[in-house]
Amino acid sequence: MCSAIGSAQSPVARSNAYILVVMLHSPYLGSTCSGNSVVISFNDVTKTFGDSNFTVTASSNQSGIPITYSIADTSIATINASSGQITILKSGITTVTASQDNGSCISGSSNMTLTINQQSVNIAANDIVLTYGDPAFTLTASSSVTDRSFTFTISDGTIGSISGNVLSILNAGTTNITVSQASNDFYSPVSKVISLTVNKATPTLDFPEITKNYGDSDFTPNCYN
Repeated sequence: MCSAIGSAQSPVARSNAYILVVMLHSPYLGSTCSGNSVVISFNDVTKTFGDSNFTVTASSNQSGIPITYSIADTSIATINASSGQITILKSGITTVTASQDNGSCISGSSNMTLTINQQSVNIAANDIVLTYGDPAFTLTASSSVTDRSFTFTISDGTIGSISGNVLSILNAGTTNITVSQASNDFYSPVSKVISLTVNKATPTLDFPEITKNYGDSDFTPNCYN
């Protein structure tokens, strides 16, 4: 074998033989990364709009490589890439990714679903007591949602009618009014039922005194309302 690469060979033959030897002894030929599998565990999270900042934590079999976090929809929430702290911006569903990369041959990632639910709200509205004959009544309500108006619906349209937020009395009786408010990106739809009581009116009678003499003809007294 040694004589095959002797001095009697041509320069080209000696060059090819040298290249062959270098390739056979090269430490880079066929080299592979060992232990490059990445297994990241990352659990789904459900929160509600209005919750305080929180931190997500993923675990990995590659403990020596830092985990980097990212979020798909930054209009729903933002995340600190290194600490995993999340700030909620509105309700919605998005994906959070935890990834590792050592810059050479070890890399991997895992996703989890982040769900931000709408926050429940309460409507403040009081029961209403009116009297038949009262003028039109303006309905009012309030809640923490400021960009949605209220809708008022009456159960018995023979007692009253509603146009927008103005109630007109039609008859005495008792019924319900439903106050509703639509949802937005932050709060869930909400409604509240209040009672409407319309009392009968009490008439005021004007009945003047009458003076007559014995023997006067029959007469009919008058009563004025």
